[in-house]
Amino acid sequence: MNRLRSLLGKGASRAQADGPDREQIAARIGRRPQARQTQQDEQSAQPRVPGQAPGQHLLSGIDKASRQWRDQPTPPGGPDRMVEADPSSPETLAAAVEHLDAQVSYVSARLEDLESQDFPCIALLNDGSSLLLTARAPGGYVVDGESGERVMHADALEARQSGTVFFVRPRSLTHDKASEDAPFQKVESGTAVFRDVVMHIWETRRRLLMQLVLASALSYAFLLALPLFTMAVYDRVVPHQAMETLWALSLGVLLALGLDFQLRFVRMKLVDAIGASAYLTLQARFFRRILNAELKSAPRVAGPVAHQVREIEQVCNLAPNLMAAALVDVPFFFLLMGVLYTIGGLVVIAPLAGVFALAGLHALGHARTGSAVQKSSEINQKQSNQVFETVAALESVKAATAQSHLLRRWERISDEAGYFGHRARLWSGFASQSTMIVVQAVIVLVLIIGVYQIGNGAMSVGALAASSLLVGRMVAPVGNLIAQADKAIQLSRSLGGLAQILSTPQESAGDAARSTARIRGAVSMSGVSFAYPGSGTKAVNDIHLSIQPGEHVGIIGRVGCGKSTLLRLALRLHQPDEGSVLIDGQDIRQLPPHILRRACGFMRQDALLFDDTLYNNICFGLDHVGDADFDFAAEISGVAQMAASLPNGYSTPVGVRGEALSGGERQMVALARALVTRPNMLLLDEPSAAMDNALEQAIIKRLKPALVSKTLIVATHRVPMLELVDRLIVMERGHIVADGPKQQVLAKLNGMSAA
Repeated sequence: MNRLRSLLGKGASRAQADGPDREQIAARIGRRPQARQTQQDEQSAQPRVPGQAPGQHLLSGIDKASRQWRDQPTPPGGPDRMVEADPSSPETLAAAVEHLDAQVSYVSARLEDLESQDFPCIALLNDGSSLLLTARAPGGYVVDGESGERVMHADALEARQSGTVFFVRPRSLTHDKASEDAPFQKVESGTAVFRDVVMHIWETRRRLLMQLVLASALSYAFLLALPLFTMAVYDRVVPHQAMETLWALSLGVLLALGLDFQLRFVRMKLVDAIGASAYLTLQARFFRRILNAELKSAPRVAGPVAHQVREIEQVCNLAPNLMAAALVDVPFFFLLMGVLYTIGGLVVIAPLAGVFALAGLHALGHARTGSAVQKSSEINQKQSNQVFETVAALESVKAATAQSHLLRRWERISDEAGYFGHRARLWSGFASQSTMIVVQAVIVLVLIIGVYQIGNGAMSVGALAASSLLVGRMVAPVGNLIAQADKAIQLSRSLGGLAQILSTPQESAGDAARSTARIRGAVSMSGVSFAYPGSGTKAVNDIHLSIQPGEHVGIIGRVGCGKSTLLRLALRLHQPDEGSVLIDGQDIRQLPPHILRRACGFMRQDALLFDDTLYNNICFGLDHVGDADFDFAAEISGVAQMAASLPNGYSTPVGVRGEALSGGERQMVALARALVTRPNMLLLDEPSAAMDNALEQAIIKRLKPALVSKTLIVATHRVPMLELVDRLIVMERGHIVADGPKQQVLAKLNGMSAA
């Protein structure tokens, strides 16, 4: 059995119809970990049935199975700590396993039908958890659980199993050419985006595509019914007044028209289903590329990104229509040409001339609209960007009385958008209207040729009537195909921004074996220099420092001296242009970024919150937070006292970007977020800049005992925060100008000030 099938399903050898469909699978794997934990707690309180084993998170089983293939040990605490996301569907599961460097496929099958080479595999249970099965055993299966391997009775497992089985192989052990050349991995142009959408549909939705081709082919077959009916009426029924034949033919053609209507509906449904599948995959890839992009290459403004999301939908809706037209309309055009030649002889000249005329007119329209479409797309991005910026900074706009300035700018952009949009619509409309005119002209040409053919005795009146009906149905689909191809070319020109994001460099781990590394908190920088993209000045220059685990270090200096940049480099939010950064003696690039950042608590200078509750903002990015850990973070940061005074407590919404809270309150929430995982290393960037003195002192007092044996690096300009540190680093214009014990450095600075 091929275990490397796409998770989205290229077809499975098992009988999927007998098992749960995609929605049922999504419902099972989409259950939150908290719910599963509650179920496990309830199960643990009940007497354990002999031969049973508790289920585990699906991603944990996938990680375990992947490690078994590599003969790698499971990390302490189990692989659950590696789980980044709780999948809610097969598609989000596919995104999650990318970090586990695994390829996953699933089939609907009974466990008794599995073969020996299918192990290890993962059985999805009815409660949303899973069991890793490593082998068969007499009367059951070997289950690798949290407490080790045990044998589980077959009947007990079958009662809990959902009917879906996952197969796992590490990506590095597979050599499937199709997977190596998977679509959307790296695209360099808009044309490549469109090409990869087509390839993705062909690879993953071939079965639906063939159904679409079959429906279209049958529809074309029924298309012949009306012309043949017309010819029969003119040539057979009318001359002989054969009324019984008329009614028989009428019933037959009405039946054909009804079937044709149903087939057209089926074709429309299949096209939409294929397009929706491609859209789901491409937009997930698009958003994942943004989330995992290196910050220096990530998009900086939201307007163009929102515009590109709309372009994704256009591409995915157009591609299946174009593919169906190319696979069906073109072959059937030539087939119908043969039928037309049989009926009318030389009248085949008319549709051929019509196709060439359509191609020429669309080429003319394309040449005139090309630059206008691209310019219109660029201006629409500017419009979107201004809307996002204005809404996000509306308070600042009002405070600066900049409404008139922004309104004039908006009017200029809208004027350009209207002009280029008008040009694009004008010539696009010209091309579409020309199709109607050409079809009518072709019918006229058929009638002209047909009259001469009748005069020469080469065709009958009925054949002429049938030919006039047939050519319209022949030329219109080909004209539609030419129009869709023209639209695809125009759309490809405007997909440059989308292609750029899909090919954005991604953060990755140089050493996959270090995915289980535990961060102790040692930081070392050697000759580190870094400049932000577009800046001619280095933010930090030739930095040399070493911080030991458990050391408390403060970084001070003037605005723009590089304090925040130093923290970002230590967290691998940026990579140095020169030099190296080591974490626990290893190059920081060896570590998976999510493992490093999950192990380090980081608080930004500008506390950014999301439009959610206090609780969810503190637990942001975490699948499960224990009550003790949450209370620990809330108490130290002061959020517990703040929530106690609110009517809704931790369920209080904080507003967009946290605007319902004051600056100091936002910093309290951000500090709680940094502390909630109890990290071994804490990086704080101006943690009390917006706090009053009393709150700052209270937080410092509560933080001190919590920082024992923890590494602390705090960048600040507030003197009270220096109570937390034993060592002080002074920066000036990207350089370290002083580094040593706090009292010695402060004495040196005071001496320089006195001098």
